[in-house]
Amino acid sequence: MPKLTKLNEGHDCICITAYRKDDDGVCKRGTRVSNRAANNALGAVLRKMGYGVTKVVGKHPEEDRQSGVKDNGWFVVNVNDAPGFLVACADLAEADEQDGILVIPEGCLSAGRGCYFYGTKNAPDAWVGYHERKEAGISINGDAAFEVSIGGKRYSFSIVDESDEDEFWNPSSMYGAYARHVYIKSHYGLDFFNVKGTE
Repeated sequence: MPKLTKLNEGHDCICITAYRKDDDGVCKRGTRVSNRAANNALGAVLRKMGYGVTKVVGKHPEEDRQSGVKDNGWFVVNVNDAPGFLVACADLAEADEQDGILVIPEGCLSAGRGCYFYGTKNAPDAWVGYHERKEAGISINGDAAFEVSIGGKRYSFSIVDESDEDEFWNPSSMYGAYARHVYIKSHYGLDFFNVKGTE
């Protein structure tokens, strides 16, 4: 059974990213933090909140015909079945100015139906309404990948090598851990050392 499908067998899952494409390709967020560093910080918060996370790469063939790569993100598993999972992830996506999150209720990845995109961008140009749902079609492509179609737009997701980390955000580095703590506290409003799971 594909890894991501197995993770979804007993728990609700969500795909989320902190990547954002600015004019110069750098996520500013009040500072010149890279997309990769921002995404690693998001992953750290998700882990602290008690969720299981697997790094994935999302590809959008129509957007980049040469490589198809759109962004890195996280396949998040509500391993403890904590209430408030959708709201918690939606709040994080909104803080990162994302269009939304892909919600995969328990068992829906293998079923290929029942998944939806949840809008988190409160703006007139949002292609899915704020806090509204848009049905997503899912199909499995190999051991570690799946494809989703949302409103005619196709994306595919596959597992990324977990060793792909920015040294600056490396948790084994004392300075990296402190830098990440400062960023998370200022950006998400969460104390990195005192984050608790959603109740």
